[in-house]
Amino acid sequence: MTRSEAPFCQYSVEVLVSIHSGSKPSLRSTRPETNTSTEYWQKGASLLVTDPLGTRDVELPATARGYLFAGTQHGALAWMGSTPGNCVNPRNPHSPTPAQRALLVALDEWVSEGKAPPASRMPRLKDGTLVAPGELAFPPVPGIAVARRVNEVGVLRDWVKPEMDLSKPYRALVPQVDLDGNETSGILLPDIAVPLGTHTGWNLYKAPFPEGELCDRDGTYKTFPATRAPRWKSATATTPATRGGWKRL
Repeated sequence: MTRSEAPFCQYSVEVLVSIHSGSKPSLRSTRPETNTSTEYWQKGASLLVTDPLGTRDVELPATARGYLFAGTQHGALAWMGSTPGNCVNPRNPHSPTPAQRALLVALDEWVSEGKAPPASRMPRLKDGTLVAPGELAFPPVPGIAVARRVNEVGVLRDWVKPEMDLSKPYRALVPQVDLDGNETSGILLPDIAVPLGTHTGWNLYKAPFPEGELCDRDGTYKTFPATRAPRWKSATATTPATRGGWKRL
């Protein structure tokens, strides 16, 4: 099996050793996976559903599910604030807790009752919702420094003495966004489906930290302008008004 054919994710290996009890899946054979937007930018989460070179979609087995919490940073909690901290941009306060609780119930029912959980909801190559960082259609949001690249994921030369070979890194991709800069795939909770601002899974460090590098596990949040005039000023002359806050009434 070549590097481009080998599965990067854990699902295929674990399903091979899964145990089934009658018609109900056992705990070992059910594999739900949830990720925030940050995991796509910093931890190569796209490789769970593509080949290692990021050229084609890979379907998960029937005993696995994957979900993206759209517009969410790693470790997000309810009642978080939006301060910059070590980052250039204000951090993302969006909480995935409602979806997490619902998926925990679904996991319990999957294991105990054999009731299948909701279908996977992740960005995919085939519908254009999973793209290279250079293809991200992020709008010119005033005052926001924009991430242009992901953390690269290389090949370990030696598992005992970890040394990363980045000469041919895995191709990590990111979720595509709309004209507001909000992601269009995955689980869109109300704050993302009907937004009052732009939510991302990336942010950048400010000095004295490694300036311009991805701010570790933090996202960005920018509230939409409150009045009509600033929204139009932030739109480009060639872009018509849309549903989005940066280019709408």
